[in-house]
Amino acid sequence: MDAAKDSARLEDKWALVPAFLRWKQNFIIFHTWNIAIAGVFLFNRVLLLLQVRGLVKQHIASYDYFVNTEIKKILHANNLITSDANPSFYLKYIDIRVGMPSSEEGFNEINDRISPHECRLRDMTYSAPVVVDIEYTRGNQRVLRNGLVIGKMPVMLRSSRCILKNMGEKELARVQECPYDPGGYFIVRGSEKVVLIQEQLSKNRIMIGRNGKKELYCEVLSSTQDRKSKTYVVSKRNRYYLRHNQLSDDVPVAIIFKVKFPMSFRLSNQGFSNATERMTPLMAFRQSYPFAALVHFFWRRSEPLTALPVSGCWWRVRAHGLLSITSA
Repeated sequence: MDAAKDSARLEDKWALVPAFLRWKQNFIIFHTWNIAIAGVFLFNRVLLLLQVRGLVKQHIASYDYFVNTEIKKILHANNLITSDANPSFYLKYIDIRVGMPSSEEGFNEINDRISPHECRLRDMTYSAPVVVDIEYTRGNQRVLRNGLVIGKMPVMLRSSRCILKNMGEKELARVQECPYDPGGYFIVRGSEKVVLIQEQLSKNRIMIGRNGKKELYCEVLSSTQDRKSKTYVVSKRNRYYLRHNQLSDDVPVAIIFKVKFPMSFRLSNQGFSNATERMTPLMAFRQSYPFAALVHFFWRRSEPLTALPVSGCWWRVRAHGLLSITSA
């Protein structure tokens, strides 16, 4: 009797094998189909990305911003030149611009536009003149000169200063250029050169982190057209210090506040109806005293202020330089 039951159980198990194999086959087909669909979806997304941005879009956009905007900011930050020998003499740059690529024969500038293919064949640099408008004094007279060439700058292919910009396939074939060439590089003495992208810290933004000793710090890389600086607010033994690239030693934050903010500020939330109105005085204080933006991220317990609740608190900036929050 027991042998018959065991035989029946074994037959039942073997009867489940075809069903299991069919389920496994359907499972494999289903997942293979899903993987294929996902692969096609990702491939289409990659093609869409290449059509919208391309692989060199960031190169061309960065170059266009430099020649159209950034170079003017740099000039305006350093536009005046004076003389120690003659105080009445000065030279002032009024405007600067980058022209279109042109050929150069010796010291003679030819206004005929030159193509990148011609520069490759003749071992030339695909460049454009840099033109400025200046104002200076000659004796007691003020002299204006427009269109003065002060140098040449290499031109990135397919940028706003390149002759290949907005050309169709027929026009590119006429100048012997490949329509599938994305550009984004330079031609210097007949050789193609490319500028590699470098990863850098964001400028003029406050960064918060911890160093190797697990100490909380705050840093900001300040950058303008005429100077750069790096400022830290670090925590040492429950005290905060200012570290600057032009200072040899760390300076306590309290001393900086005593020098820059000799008066005491107290901002209360009494009489405000919501959190937005309570934050308005603090934002006004930060705009009036940008230096305090480096410090307001810290609390006496080394916690970011942004993590603390705003309601039911009042803000106080004491003359000794500490920013505290106390419950109302």
